[in-house]
Amino acid sequence: MVSPLRGMHTVLFDLDGTLLDTYELLVRSFHHAVVDVLGHDESMEAYNRTIGKPLVDQFALYASSEAQRDALVESYRAYYASIQHEALHEFPGMQRALEDLRQAGFALGVVTSKRHDVAIENLAQLGYEDLFDCFVGCDDVAAPKPDPEPVRLGARLMGAQPAACFYVGDSPFDMQAGNAAGAATVAVGWGQHPIDSLLAEGPRLVCAQPADLPVAIARFAQGEGAACSR
Repeated sequence: MVSPLRGMHTVLFDLDGTLLDTYELLVRSFHHAVVDVLGHDESMEAYNRTIGKPLVDQFALYASSEAQRDALVESYRAYYASIQHEALHEFPGMQRALEDLRQAGFALGVVTSKRHDVAIENLAQLGYEDLFDCFVGCDDVAAPKPDPEPVRLGARLMGAQPAACFYVGDSPFDMQAGNAAGAATVAVGWGQHPIDSLLAEGPRLVCAQPADLPVAIARFAQGEGAACSR
């Protein structure tokens, strides 16, 4: 059992690209939606840079009106739901890392830009939902990431101050939200964003693979300040 010298006892996680490998889901759903609504395909270049933001913000880059944006979102969500059972994947070592963190005495929560119910459904598909004590989706807050509100809400639901929390994510928006909330941010190298874009936001820890998380977080909580290699 960890006895954190810094009083840090809670780990909050982003979902897409951090807890779950959803990239195939995102890619296929994106291309379906733009062809369905716009009548032609589009490059995912701009979309990729915004992974971690709510879907309405992402599709605003491609829509000529709010109505078209909403149609893109609706088409995306419907197709996503139809393929999620075949296109949602685990990151190797993630479940063991989560179980090790819980065994070490950390409470775990999810703070995501995905909708609350979809996040739980995705986690349940892989048997992860019972590992977490709270879930915050984009529909639970007025200002989603990169605003700090979601991380602050996650901390509050866990009965913790943000300073007692780690926030683990794979996007610059995760780092911005966690840092602004006062949490210790953990940048991960297995998501969709280039690791240099996360390092530019000044995370407290960097982990190259899920198996690194329990050791790095426990050492930091105990005052050792260790980081994982890239």
